[in-house]
Amino acid sequence: MIFMQNCTSKIIGNMKNRLSLVAGAFMTALMAVSCSPQMFNMPIDMRHASASGLDLGGKTFSLVYVDNGFKADSCLSHGLAEGFAISLEKEYFGREKCIDIYKIQEQEGADYSNKDTLVNLVLDCQSDVVFLLDTPDFKNISVSGGVDSGIASIDSAMKVTAFLDIEQSIYVYDSMCRKDTVFTKVCRQTLSQPLFLPQDYDQKTLLSKLAVSLESEGIRAGGEMTGTFRPVWKTEECDIIYYDSNEWIEAVQAAVEFRWKEAMSKWLHIVTSTRNMDKRSCASYNMALACYMQGDYKLALEWLDSSDKDCPISLSEDLRKRIRARMK
Repeated sequence: MIFMQNCTSKIIGNMKNRLSLVAGAFMTALMAVSCSPQMFNMPIDMRHASASGLDLGGKTFSLVYVDNGFKADSCLSHGLAEGFAISLEKEYFGREKCIDIYKIQEQEGADYSNKDTLVNLVLDCQSDVVFLLDTPDFKNISVSGGVDSGIASIDSAMKVTAFLDIEQSIYVYDSMCRKDTVFTKVCRQTLSQPLFLPQDYDQKTLLSKLAVSLESEGIRAGGEMTGTFRPVWKTEECDIIYYDSNEWIEAVQAAVEFRWKEAMSKWLHIVTSTRNMDKRSCASYNMALACYMQGDYKLALEWLDSSDKDCPISLSEDLRKRIRARMK
C-alpha cells in the first residue's frame, strides 16, 4: 500500500476565487518534492443537493408555467417564470441562458401536481428535470399612501403603493431521481408596486393598473422562489498525487486550476505508458478523483478499481465512500 507525503494548502472562500491561491500553494509545495509519491491537499467547495433534497447538478432543466388567460395572472406568471429561470441559470449554469420556458393553457379541473402530467412534460421538453409553475393565487390586495401626485389628469390623481399577496405552487419532477416522485413547494410572496390611481378608483381599476407592472415585479419574486432548489455548497478535501517529473507536475497544475480534462489526458498517458505499477496506480487514482469532480461517479469507481488492482492507495477508501454517497 502506498502512503503519501502531505503538502497542504489552507484556502478559504468560494471556489472561483481560489485559483491564484491554490496555484501559489502548489508551487510552494514543489520546493519539497522527492522521488516518492506526494499528496497535494486542495480544499474545494463542492456542490451538493439542494435544501429540497433534489440533487440537480449536471442535469438539464425546462420550465413550464400555466396561463389562465387573465391579464394580471398572465403578466405575473410570465414574470415569475423568467425570474425563476434566471436564478436557476445563475446557480447551475454560470448565468448561461439555457433553460427553455414553455406556457400551457389552464384546463379546468386539471391536477398539475399529477406525476403523469410531469412525466409527459419531461418527454415533451426533452430535459432531465421539469419545473411546473401553477397559476399564482391572489390572496390579498391592499393599498397604502394616497398622496396627491400633482398630475392634472383626472385618471392619475393619486400616487399609492399597491401590495399583492400571492401563493405560488411549484411542482418538480426529476426523471433521473431514484425516488420517482413529484416534489411540491408552495411559496408565499408579497409584491409591491407604486401606482397612479384616480381618486374614485375601484378594485377592477386597481387590478388593471397593477397588471401592467406585475411582470417586472414577478421577475424579482420568481428569483426568490428558487431558494429551496439552490445547491448547498460544502468544502471537501481534494487529495492529488504527484511525482517529481514534468508530466506529473503539469497535470497537477492543470487540476489546481480546475482544468480537469487537461489533467486527465496527462494522467491517462502515464497509465498507458508506464510499467511502474505504483505510478500507474497513483495516476489511476487521480483519474478517479477527476471523474468524481466532474460528476461521472460510475467511471470514477472503475478507475479506483483499476488503481486498487495495481497497488492499493491509502486515499482510495475515503474517495470510494464519497463517490458512493453521491450515487445514493
